[in-house]
Amino acid sequence: MNDIAAAFHEYFEIVTADTPELRKEVFSLRYRILCVKECISGFEAEKYPDELERDEYDDHSIHLLLKHKASDSFIGTARLILSDISSKNGKFPVELHTQFYPMYSNMSVDRQHTVEISRFAILSDFFRRKDDLNLTVGKVAKQPNITVNLFSS
Repeated sequence: MNDIAAAFHEYFEIVTADTPELRKEVFSLRYRILCVKECISGFEAEKYPDELERDEYDDHSIHLLLKHKASDSFIGTARLILSDISSKNGKFPVELHTQFYPMYSNMSVDRQHTVEISRFAILSDFFRRKDDLNLTVGKVAKQPNITVNLFSS
């Protein structure tokens, strides 16, 4: 294991939200981050009177929580959207909602072996240095004239 991975595992744990209680923790954390802390357009708090941010993709997703070991608290979340074979078009959200890059609107991928990563969020309270919020962490994909960043300012 390299030093970065070892440091990560010293301070954090990735927990699969595989129980109703843990999934509720995911939805509550997403609500606090997206609807309350960041107030992102489209995620207005009043749309979620139960204070649980959910959508139609959650039922066929794997949900993850990021646990800070020292505080024994969940500070982040992400989900892996699985292919929905019950849907007539079976498309991933990125295919349905991408308007900037038409090449992603009709991807021919083996859907049984593909997931879409979404709702990746970390509580901003957890960032210790104010500049961490404006940091570009890394590039995850590069196509001609297209670069996708995990975080960007």
